[in-house]
Amino acid sequence: MVNHLSIEKGNEHLIQCPSCKSEDILKIGKVPEAFYFGTNIFQVPINSGYLCKCNHCSLYFKNPLLQKDYIDYLYSIQPETLWLYKEERVDFELLVNYITSKKPNSSIGKILDIGCFDGAFLIKLKNRLNNSSNEYYGIEPSEKAATVAKEHGIKIIGKFISDLKEYNSYFDTIVLIDVFEHITDTVELFQALNDALLPNGNIIILTGWVDSIPFKEYQNEYYYVSMPEHILFLSNAHAEFLSQKFSFSVSSKKLFSHIELQKSKLYSIKILIKNSIFLFLNSIPAIFFISKKNKFIRKLLQLRGYGLIDKKQRPDHIMIDFVKIGKKQSASNS
Repeated sequence: MVNHLSIEKGNEHLIQCPSCKSEDILKIGKVPEAFYFGTNIFQVPINSGYLCKCNHCSLYFKNPLLQKDYIDYLYSIQPETLWLYKEERVDFELLVNYITSKKPNSSIGKILDIGCFDGAFLIKLKNRLNNSSNEYYGIEPSEKAATVAKEHGIKIIGKFISDLKEYNSYFDTIVLIDVFEHITDTVELFQALNDALLPNGNIIILTGWVDSIPFKEYQNEYYYVSMPEHILFLSNAHAEFLSQKFSFSVSSKKLFSHIELQKSKLYSIKILIKNSIFLFLNSIPAIFFISKKNKFIRKLLQLRGYGLIDKKQRPDHIMIDFVKIGKKQSASNS
């Protein structure tokens, strides 16, 4: 059964960057209104606002920004099956191969997966390395998913990033897979990760990449931006900003696509039709959809808010490895 939600109190209009607090903000374009968050449908469409760029730290973000407590609430009411994948995940395989190539002796020490869900990535890595000296940790807000992870030997240390406070200079590697885009403050995030990481430790982030060709081409109408749960977007310049602020070096970057390449003409035609429907539906005022109870009309809401898809399937995600060097810095807004 689909839950109906009101999101009128879930937005926070920003007059400054959510991370560096600069007021030098560029408005790029209007993001399509969204009627869905996961399996839930809103009584009124969410005001997705505008895609913006901070001219100081080069972070891309939505304005208005969904408030953190409201985001946590929306995630808490999603079914446990929402993030289950039937097929092999491209990003998991990419990251496992990367980590194992860096550690030929299979010893990686303590690794933490933030947002580990049922532990699928860590389980895959654990089986590949087959080294009993390694320790696998997770942070996961879903109790049911965390229980599954625990059953496979993953040590769940909390539900939120704030739970890292008890683990000062503790981990050798911290990974965030499809997490960065859900964060509300990247400086606050890196401060917490920096404090929890050992010297010469690694923070490996896999997320959408602002500097990719599809992102540049579609910008505020890109499907990845239109998802209401995606609120911040990483650029190369913002990665450099975070590296300099917290004394990290970027040791590796690799572009990839979340989906396996579909070479058939039928796939391209399907995407062309979807994009055409999206553009047509967004030419119709939202009030038309809100006032209708017809199931077909309501079904169109998903296409109306989904955004444009890149039919050429060009890579639009990045795996980026930050290595901790030098002294830890405080998170003053410089």
